[in-house]
Amino acid sequence: MTDSTSFIHKGDDFIVTKSLFLFLKDYYRVVDHFFFQMNLAMYADKVFETSTKALIEGSTEEQDRAELKSKLEEGQRRSFSKLEEFGGLNSRNITNNIVDAFLWYLSSIIQDCASRRPEIITSSQTVKVAEVLQFKRNTDLVSYLVDKKINHLAYGGIDSITEYISSTLGCELFDDSDMKSSVRYFIEVRNINSHNRGFASRIFLDRTQKLGFEVQKEGKRVHLGYNELTELSAAVVETATRLDIQLSKKFKIKRSKFSTWDADKAK
Repeated sequence: MTDSTSFIHKGDDFIVTKSLFLFLKDYYRVVDHFFFQMNLAMYADKVFETSTKALIEGSTEEQDRAELKSKLEEGQRRSFSKLEEFGGLNSRNITNNIVDAFLWYLSSIIQDCASRRPEIITSSQTVKVAEVLQFKRNTDLVSYLVDKKINHLAYGGIDSITEYISSTLGCELFDDSDMKSSVRYFIEVRNINSHNRGFASRIFLDRTQKLGFEVQKEGKRVHLGYNELTELSAAVVETATRLDIQLSKKFKIKRSKFSTWDADKAK
């Protein structure tokens, strides 16, 4: 896990499968984009402050100096304050992008396993003939079926995903109840962001009220603050990491340093 003040970062020497590498790469880009916005806003405010102070010092007219001082006071943290106005939107974007990347990882790593043992897919669900005829290659069919299954399960909550991974792959997604609660909550928030504009519904409240997070009111927009985002993001990263280790050993999936995959320009 990470502390409550920073987003987790595994480093270039961290050993991962290609699927985990791609998940982490997307995760890092989401985090980098957030800090880029924040630093850009702070830089804009600093430039405004520096330039305005220079104009004040260089002005010879008292009226001009007074007007500039007034603008300086009014413009303090102007850009950063504007960024704060978009706090809810940024929070939803970070939540949705990281959870979507995590769900993609689950789909991708299961596809990696299925490519080595196709029977784990064909034995777990019924396939319509029309679906089979859409694809010329078995690998494309497997990819389609796994992706469809994971996306369907995501809207049923983490329990459905956990059961599917356990019954299909013989591995446990969690070994810690707190971690499970965090991932469950993150996915549930993503779901209401996607399907209810971020407003707490009765279903959301029923699913999350005992998870240890701040209780929301029905009809109110759910907002994840910075500390919550770092905690929940760390939970999905650690969960994916733990699963990656289990499945790579069991199904003999290649793992390399993060930097090695990055140098190979994996996509």
